[in-house]
Amino acid sequence: MTPTFTLHFDEIFSGYVKAGISYIDIDFQYDIDYFNFNNDLTGLGYVLGAGIDATVSKHIALRLGYEFTSGELEFNNAGNFKTNLSQVSVGVHYLF
Repeated sequence: MTPTFTLHFDEIFSGYVKAGISYIDIDFQYDIDYFNFNNDLTGLGYVLGAGIDATVSKHIALRLGYEFTSGELEFNNAGNFKTNLSQVSVGVHYLF
């Protein structure tokens, strides 16, 4: 859940920031020479993001965004691991 706050600079450009709580669930499998390792890591953390939108027509908007997620993951009840995930995205939105 990330509430987003938007600031309109003019008729074309707007910026946004968001912050919230994240639930992280990572499932992975590792196979090496007859050894099969499966695991599930879960935990809570936080997410922060920012970006800019450009409205190029009445129904089309372009978006460039960055998101950072950090959290503590439990590893098979054997301890906790801290994780940091960064994501850069480019998108096209259709406005109804």
